[in-house]
Amino acid sequence: RYLGASAAPLMTSHGAAWVLVFHDITQLKAYETARSDFIANLTHELRTPLSALYGYAETLIQGVEDTETQRRFLGIIERQARRLSRLVDDLLSLSDLERGIGTVGTQGSTGVSPVQTTTYTLTAPGGGGTSAASATITVSPAGVLLYPGDDIQAAVTAHPSGTTFILNSGVYRMQSVAPKDGDVFSGQPGAVLDGAILVTSWQQSSGVWTAQVSGITQQSSYRGQCLATSPACAYSEDLFYDSKPLKRVASLSAVVVGTWYFDYASEKIYAGSDPSGHVTEIGALRHAFYGTAGNVKISHLAIQKYASLSGLGAIQASSDTYAPSSGWVVDSCDVSLNHGWGIRVSNGTQLTNNKIHDNGQMGFGGSGTNILIQNNEIYNNNFAGYNWNWEAGGDKISFSTNVTIRGNYSHDNQGPGLWTDINNDYVLYEYN
Repeated sequence: RYLGASAAPLMTSHGAAWVLVFHDITQLKAYETARSDFIANLTHELRTPLSALYGYAETLIQGVEDTETQRRFLGIIERQARRLSRLVDDLLSLSDLERGIGTVGTQGSTGVSPVQTTTYTLTAPGGGGTSAASATITVSPAGVLLYPGDDIQAAVTAHPSGTTFILNSGVYRMQSVAPKDGDVFSGQPGAVLDGAILVTSWQQSSGVWTAQVSGITQQSSYRGQCLATSPACAYSEDLFYDSKPLKRVASLSAVVVGTWYFDYASEKIYAGSDPSGHVTEIGALRHAFYGTAGNVKISHLAIQKYASLSGLGAIQASSDTYAPSSGWVVDSCDVSLNHGWGIRVSNGTQLTNNKIHDNGQMGFGGSGTNILIQNNEIYNNNFAGYNWNWEAGGDKISFSTNVTIRGNYSHDNQGPGLWTDINNDYVLYEYN
């Protein structure tokens, strides 16, 4: 919350006094922030339709004999021209606001900080000396404050459905949360949920480095088809050196520089690269958030290094047996370095304004009705080496109805960037 203050002297029968008036200027600040963000993004937003208009117009000028191709190119030019028109309308609206025409409103979640105490002091010189007046304003965020080291699940259990939890900056390691209906999880800048164990004790033996861990068990079976060059892709734990995954191999004899092997029986890591001077971690937990609660919102968090299985997400809007949730919203998050999928969607899921990247199998996927995928950047997924003819890459939606995939930037994935496959009805792709 932002406050403006003004003061004026007041003479009374008891002597001089001051009158302080505080004005809530939060809405004005919100407008100023929105304006700055809009201008900053304008060049990027204009570049895409302009590039399309130039490219397709130049091709038509050079000559395209096929009538169907001409119609398709003209249709693309028309859509991009409409997009430019909408951007111009936004600029005109912004201009109206500058001139005091119209209203300003905030949309979505408003970022809050830990408790803030601000003291305003006003001074004024006079013939009899200098007078001063001060006032202290304390603003508390509307939610339960959490700090690194706190047990997020315990906090969820202790509070009723529909509670807002505010995660302050820092790393929340080895946290897995089953929300209640309507719960909100909002991160301050630098808030990270990390599903990996720190590995700190290494020994060198027979040309490899070994480390003992605990709490990692082998599944009875693993889902997935791997490329021939990545035969261990289906195993969900990843070893990271400075947040970069090493390639996992299927046997100890195959370990060389840049690769590693895990012996489930002894829970021992065998690495072919020297860990000295590196931060080393091994993914362990399956999910950061999961379950069948409805209307959960997760925003402004980094979710990383979870050992999600193939077909399951670090953010899992369902149970592990695919019992669906409804109405989950994941907004403005950075979801990366999780082994299986970054996010699994379900009925009514909305993924907006996220960066979903560098996940082991796929950025996101799932099934359900009324799904919105909008304004996300999806890139560099499938580092584990799954066979993308089977299932890997940017995303895969199946068995769905009423899906909108709009305004996303999908690039550099090892597999299809955007993919709907198997029984999808009423799917809209636009402006991707």
